[in-house]
Parts: sequence; C-alpha cells; structure tokens
Amino acid sequence: MKTLNRVLFLSIFCIVGCVPSLHELYTKETVVYDTALLGDWEGEDTVWQFTGDPNDKRYTIVITEEDQDHGTLENRFEGRLVELSDVRYLDLFPHSDVKLNVGSVYAGHLLRAHTFWRVEIREGKLLIAAINPDFLDKLIEKDPTIVKHEKTQDTLVLTASPRELQGFIRKYNAVEGFFSDPIELEPKIVIKK
Repeated sequence: MKTLNRVLFLSIFCIVGCVPSLHELYTKETVVYDTALLGDWEGEDTVWQFTGDPNDKRYTIVITEEDQDHGTLENRFEGRLVELSDVRYLDLFPHSDVKLNVGSVYAGHLLRAHTFWRVEIREGKLLIAAINPDFLDKLIEKDPTIVKHEKTQDTLVLTASPRELQGFIRKYNAVEGFFSDPIELEPKIVIKK
C-alpha cells in the first residue's frame, strides 16, 4: 500500500502542478546543454539534483521532496534543456529505469508524460516555473484549436508535435500567467565533516 501511495503521489505531482504532454518539446536543433545546471539545488521542501551527459545533451534529475503524509519521496527524471528564442525550458520525462512495485496490469495503465518548465539562473538562484494549468484551460476554453490536446476526465493532456509545441510556447511565453510563479532553488551547500 505504501508503494501505491508513492505512485499516486508521483502521478499527482506531474498532473496537478504541471501540464502533461505526450510529445517532447525538444528537437535536435533546439536541445542545448549547460553545465551551470549541474549540482544540487534546494528549495523549501525540495532538492533538485542535476547530473548530466554533455555528449547526449541529457540530464538525470532526481527530485527529493519532503511530504508530511509520505515522508521523503525521491523521483528520477530524464531532462533536456531546450532553447527557443533565447528562453530556456526544461523538458522533464520520468526516467526509464524506475521500477514500480505494482502488478503488470496496473503498470500498463500508467502513462509516462513530458512536462515543460521555464528555467533561468539569476543571481545564483535557479528559477523554474511550470506551465499554469488553469491559465491553459482558460486559453483552450476560448479557442479549442489553439494547441492540439485531449481532455480526460479533469486532466488536460497536450498532444501536439514537438514543433507545434515550440510555436505555441514561443507565442505565449511572455503572456503573464502562462507560467506559474517560479520555484526558487539555491545551490545546496554541502558541509564536509
């Protein structure tokens, strides 16, 4: 039961605070790599640990969260840094080697999805903001053809191709409210004993 709670919490983390997408945001010509992201970044109840492979332009990101109900939760993601019109975004995708302690029938019902975060390092802090799902819902309500998507129960899932997603994000990046308020993360200082 404890493992099931962790699976549900991970699913809620990706769906409630983020907008899932079936397709990635990056294409070969838009993916970049920046060593400034490497290391541990900590927020109030969260640590984001970035390790990377510059040859593959890929990051492994371990997000550790302290949750009152579930204790310490550690989630692994693959990440690609995407640059569109001089603005950088992180494409997060659940890591392929995560093994869930659930049956194969249940596991067959879980869908790995991409989420997109605007990222910026400013004054030594990592600022990271997800697309605001409420704002996107209102945009789509006004114009359902604005971006390809599907609505399943109460979850909006983007289905547009990477190039369509890039155009959509370029268009709305500067619109106030399109991205949620950023999470501020500071470099984690390791004290050696």
